Amino acid sequence: MMKVLLVDEEPEILSIAEIYLKKFGDYEFKKALSAKEALDLLRNEKFDAIVSDYEMPEMDGLEFLKLIREEMSLIPFILFSGKGREEIIIEAFRSGADGYVQKGKDPLANFGELSHQVEIAVSRRNAEIELRTKEYAIEHSINGLSIADYDTGQIFYANAAALDMFGYTLDDLSTLSTAEFLADGNYDELKTSIMKSLDEDNYFIGRIRVKRKDGSDFHISVSITTLLPDELVTRKMIFISFIDITSVVRSEEEFLDFILEASRRIRKPVSLIGQSLEVLAEDIDAGTDPEIMKLKILVLIKNAGQIVNNLNELNMAVTEAHGTISEEYKSFLVK
Repeated sequence: MMKVLLVDEEPEILSIAEIYLKKFGDYEFKKALSAKEALDLLRNEKFDAIVSDYEMPEMDGLEFLKLIREEMSLIPFILFSGKGREEIIIEAFRSGADGYVQKGKDPLANFGELSHQVEIAVSRRNAEIELRTKEYAIEHSINGLSIADYDTGQIFYANAAALDMFGYTLDDLSTLSTAEFLADGNYDELKTSIMKSLDEDNYFIGRIRVKRKDGSDFHISVSITTLLPDELVTRKMIFISFIDITSVVRSEEEFLDFILEASRRIRKPVSLIGQSLEVLAEDIDAGTDPEIMKLKILVLIKNAGQIVNNLNELNMAVTEAHGTISEEYKSFLVK
């Protein structure tokens, strides 16, 4: 249902407009006898469109339209007037009117055309708002977003996050291709892998080491999808979405170093325990003094305790790195 504000100094015209327009569409109406009254309504309620007469006291339809465009620039505005002078129509469209319908002697035809104009204007404005919303979301996304030619890799669009991430400007794009962003210099190999994935699955997801304009490198997680041609876009393109994961990669590298060190610290006492058990077995066969054997067992216990401590540290590191593990399981792991 569209909510429409009808503005006309003649109450009977408003009543007739409401009756006839309901024959052509699903409308909810509010009525105002002047532009001033309409402005009061507009400041407190939202409307999908305004239908206004031209000749009104205090403020005519054109003055009303100009004020609307200053305060509420996007709302569709249809001028519905008995005045059909060319200069009024021209000025209405110059001032931002979405449509103009001249009142006539055939109300059914008049209001049918008016309904048509309202629906077209509302649909067009909704499409503009939707497009603007999408553009806003793309430009303000924290993810880097870019579009490149499928065959050449030539980049012809990048959002603000992408430009900031790599240190380039919009003017730089005309001279850049995707190959120039790689830090490892293995463009042909990577391109083959990406294109194979795009051809088979229509997408690619992976991690890539790339470089900024100043030559410094960093890591990104990237997803690439194919954009097929349509009636407006005649060439095949790829849409690239990525985010800087350098801190994640560094944390993973540090965690791997810790795992390797923990493994080394565990391996040594385990080896010592194995050697001690072999010696202890020989002592039992040889009837070694029990006190000496007791001391060796105490050493075994100490080494075993060291292994337990090292395992506890490893488990704590794992559970801290993966915060999704429940407290119950964390407690179990560090027992």
